[in-house]
Amino acid sequence: MKKLISVVLFLTVLAGGMLFAAGGAQQGAAATIRTPAGQFPVDAGDTPLRYWVALGIQVSPNFVNLGDTPLGQALRQKTGINVEFVHPPATAVLESLNLMIASGEDMPDIIEYNWFNMPGGPERYIIDGVILALNDLIQNYSPHLRGYFDANPDVDLMSKTDEGNYYTFPFFRGPGEVL
Repeated sequence: MKKLISVVLFLTVLAGGMLFAAGGAQQGAAATIRTPAGQFPVDAGDTPLRYWVALGIQVSPNFVNLGDTPLGQALRQKTGINVEFVHPPATAVLESLNLMIASGEDMPDIIEYNWFNMPGGPERYIIDGVILALNDLIQNYSPHLRGYFDANPDVDLMSKTDEGNYYTFPFFRGPGEVL
C-alpha cells in the first residue's frame, strides 16, 4: 500500500506540470507535458512514462503489473499520463537493477529503489548520469515541496545527498500529514 500511495503522490506531482526523467542522459526526456500546471488531465502526448519498480507483495497475488490495477487505470484516466510500469523479477530486483545500469540501454524514466543500498549511494549515480539531480526541478516547479522543505529543514536534509543534490521526490507520513 505504501508503494501504491507513493505512485499516486508522484504522478500527482508530475501531472502538475513537472517533467521527470531519471536516466534521461541515455534516452532523452519523457513526454513533454503541454497542459497548464494544475489542470487535469494533462496532455502528455503518446510517449509513455516508463516507471521501473518492484511489484509489491500486496499487489502480486492479484496483478502482474501495477498498470492493470484499478489504481493504475484510474491514474491514467485522471492524469492523462500513460505510465508503463516495468517490474523486475521479484527474486532478482538488485541483480536486475545492476544489469540495467551496467548495460546503459533502455533506461526507464523513473527508477524506484533505495539508492542508499547501492555502492556509493545516490550521489555516485548522479555523477554517473543514472540519476537526474532534481535541484532545479524542485526549485522551479515544486513550490509546495520547496516550501515544505524550507519549513522542515530536517526533512530537507533527508531528501538529498550529503553534497546537496535532490535525487528523489520523497514520501513522508507524519502526524496529520502525508507528503
